[in-house]
Amino acid sequence: MISDDEILRRIDERNHQRKKRWLLALSVVFVVFLVSVGIGVKIVSDKQQAERVEHTKMVKIVEEHKGEIEEWVREDDKHNFVKKITIDSSRTKHNPMGGVDFYGYVNGDESLGFNGTIGKGSSGIHVDSMGFRKKLSDNFALPSTEE
Repeated sequence: MISDDEILRRIDERNHQRKKRWLLALSVVFVVFLVSVGIGVKIVSDKQQAERVEHTKMVKIVEEHKGEIEEWVREDDKHNFVKKITIDSSRTKHNPMGGVDFYGYVNGDESLGFNGTIGKGSSGIHVDSMGFRKKLSDNFALPSTEE
């Protein structure tokens, strides 16, 4: 016959083994969680880096065509109202129809804004279209395209 002390020892041993299994299971779950979070952070970081690189390329395209943009703006400036043209590179973005959308303003006044698209056509990359905010088009005496 087994003594009471032996029964208690066996019960303690089983409880100890159960605790070990739970601790091991929780450790595995925790490690899997940490690895998953790490992979998620890496994916998001890589995506953000790719977006920054793409934005930098688009800003470069707009900068390369700043002269052409200025020509478009000054072409409609019949009264020599425009003294300074500023392109807001933070608002440069990819156009879903292709090309690069840009935004700018004149004379340091964002309410005198314009926007346009640079696209690739048969004759190369060039400004496809431009529109002017009402306040700016009023100074040009042209129809406006509000944002």
